[in-house]
Amino acid sequence: APVVDMITDYLSGGEDSFQHIFTVDGTEYAAFNQKEQQHMADVQELFALCQALTSIPLTLCASLILLQKANLTLLFKWFRRTLIAILAAVTLIIIAACIDFDSLFVLFHKVAFTNDLWLLDPRTDLLIRLMPIEFFISYAAIIGGLWLLGMVGLLGFATYRIKKMQANEGE
Repeated sequence: APVVDMITDYLSGGEDSFQHIFTVDGTEYAAFNQKEQQHMADVQELFALCQALTSIPLTLCASLILLQKANLTLLFKWFRRTLIAILAAVTLIIIAACIDFDSLFVLFHKVAFTNDLWLLDPRTDLLIRLMPIEFFISYAAIIGGLWLLGMVGLLGFATYRIKKMQANEGE
């Protein structure tokens, strides 16, 4: 699926242009119109922001591991509390998505984008036909599930470190 490969490469930053050219009877056609390309440029920026934000807890965790100060236990406790708060917020979002994914989807787009380029027409826009609502539900479940596993892993690690440090303090 060349179109899928192009989309994946584009969103990961490996492709500069969001376009797929195909040939029919010797004539070349562009798969995506200007509106779809502009929307995907916004989506690419959102992906980059998410990647940057994802690195923050990982960097913080690595910093805590390397930090050998007296307040290390306190820092891990704050880190764990922050993770619990984030997991609680994400749990509420998951519940809302299970109740009414369509409304959450619209709200997300209104918050995440400053334009209406995300309002695509299946009669004229290939992108919406390639990515119907079921695609987004599946994608959200996969990405959300992996993200939650990572958060739970960090929470487990922080809890383990707190208990180990408390045990060492008691010796």
